[in-house]
Amino acid sequence: MGKVNIIQDGIYEIENFISDSDIKYILSFVNLVDDKGWKYFNKGSVQYDINPDELPPEYFLCVNNIQNRILDYFTNVTKSDPIFFVKRLKEQEHMPLHKDLGPDMTDPIRFGIVLYLNDDFSGGELYYKDIDLKIKPKRGSLMIHKSTLEHKVLTVQEGKRYFMTSFIFGDEETNVKTK
Repeated sequence: MGKVNIIQDGIYEIENFISDSDIKYILSFVNLVDDKGWKYFNKGSVQYDINPDELPPEYFLCVNNIQNRILDYFTNVTKSDPIFFVKRLKEQEHMPLHKDLGPDMTDPIRFGIVLYLNDDFSGGELYYKDIDLKIKPKRGSLMIHKSTLEHKVLTVQEGKRYFMTSFIFGDEETNVKTK
């Protein structure tokens, strides 16, 4: 397991969480050139419409391995959303202020997860409003934050920002393993 950097209470970063070869492999299944295949979803993010029937078994092995490695960093997880879809923000796009709270509070989201697939863009920082903290994503890094922290993605000024997300569900005992 890689080292968990505590950025602030409830915000964690694991640098070099995935390899360049895994990043290249994942990005090989999305259109990096234009808007074909990209669809708008909630909170302003754009997600690539991957058809699971068209993916090789190796893709599932890759993303399942990533998901299992993410889960290794937590205690008392009841479930998690799979990391599967690649999301994108391009120039002049952003993600509005929000919290990662799920509608089903009997099994609530405890942590939001963001896996960064590139960092060759300007703008697009992760911003936590209540603590006035701005974080520039690093290629291959994994950011973890408590679901109750209000955050947004600032406007991408130049380039395209590629990432994947997941959510960790649990109770008050669900935590990040920092050691």
